[in-house]
Amino acid sequence: MIYSRNCYASLERRFAWNDLDRCGGFDASAAGLLDDATISDEAATWFESETAAGRYLAAAIKAGSAPADADVRWSKVGETLPAKKVEAETAESEPSEAALDDAADNLSGQ
Repeated sequence: MIYSRNCYASLERRFAWNDLDRCGGFDASAAGLLDDATISDEAATWFESETAAGRYLAAAIKAGSAPADADVRWSKVGETLPAKKVEAETAESEPSEAALDDAADNLSGQ
């Protein structure tokens, strides 16, 4: 969640469309990887797919995109995510910071 917050905060300092797509892609990927039973309520809410979409769309519209164009762009971000089959973790474990960092690196092409 820290990466996502920092990613969107960086857009306030210097906006770039590819950075917005990276932020949105990370959120969309995280939403598909995290099991609500293993994360905090705050993180579950942050990465909820509707919440993540709203955050992305708000940033795109603030940058000057028409709402319909922002929605199309958000859809394209979702289409570019790699299809992954992830095994569910046990309820006793939480996603590691390293796993979230790896997801961020994959989205930024590092």
